[in-house]
Amino acid sequence: MTTDTPQRPSLTIGLTGDVMLGRLVNAVIHEKGFAYPCGDMLPVFQCPDLLLINLECTLTGTRTFRDFARSVIDAGADVFWGRSAHIVHGLALWNGRAILYDTGGFVDDYAIGPELRNDLSALLVLEVCPLHVRRIELISVKIEDMQVNRARGGDRAWFIQRFAQLCAEMETEMEIADGSVSVRLAQPAEGQR
Repeated sequence: MTTDTPQRPSLTIGLTGDVMLGRLVNAVIHEKGFAYPCGDMLPVFQCPDLLLINLECTLTGTRTFRDFARSVIDAGADVFWGRSAHIVHGLALWNGRAILYDTGGFVDDYAIGPELRNDLSALLVLEVCPLHVRRIELISVKIEDMQVNRARGGDRAWFIQRFAQLCAEMETEMEIADGSVSVRLAQPAEGQR
């Protein structure tokens, strides 16, 4: 961590644009490994205090997608953030770091699928302890009339139950209290970023 003044520490956060896994990049990654498309930027992954990698991909939930997400974490990302299906797909932990397989939509005008409830999503709040994401809280939300508000009652219960089921499939332990959902991440081992 760098410090601007003793009273105001600063934090360097690295964010990437989309990694388009569903296109030709996927074939290159399978053939040459995750490091190849990153070129000489891979060492830069180690520079920020926190690194978030964003991925838009229609392959969420597949073995390819999960393997790729884990390789991104192994390369130094603190949070892997997948999206595209416009429904929440759960959260997994890999080597003490978070993989968000799909975070759903936030505001959209899509038709609502009654079984997958793409009108329910979440605002994810990352609690950061110096140089480490310690906890992720999900605030369930509902999209209606092109506006997002907190999910309530049966909508919130449905979202929490579905999210808990998806996380359980990935052996991710959640904390549920008073309609709030959170996941704690392990403290990194000594010497790890």
